[in-house]
Amino acid sequence: MAGTIKVDKWINEDGSENYKCRAWGKFLGTNTVQLEAGGNVSSITDNGVGSYTVNFINPMSDLSYSAVASAENAASYYGIFASVLYHAINSFAISTCTSSSSQVDGRTINFVVFR
Repeated sequence: MAGTIKVDKWINEDGSENYKCRAWGKFLGTNTVQLEAGGNVSSITDNGVGSYTVNFINPMSDLSYSAVASAENAASYYGIFASVLYHAINSFAISTCTSSSSQVDGRTINFVVFR
């Protein structure tokens, strides 16, 4: 029998709260930007070269969350830098750039959000 369990908080045995991943995703950052897989992500907005906004289905309760991103270079297989620029309760921004700080589109961008 399958069912759904809903809880207000997940508490560890020592009484501390167990923090969960609130959103995650993998998207293509070149040509037509598209989400390949994800959770709690409604869409990805392409803001120009190396600039993206991740939009949540269910907004965060406040700004006290952490978002981390990584990216693969579209021109080759070496890594580029992915930075989270700002947080809002309904979205956050990612910028991808080279080591010389030149913005470039990422071939693949991965991210996770914890709260």
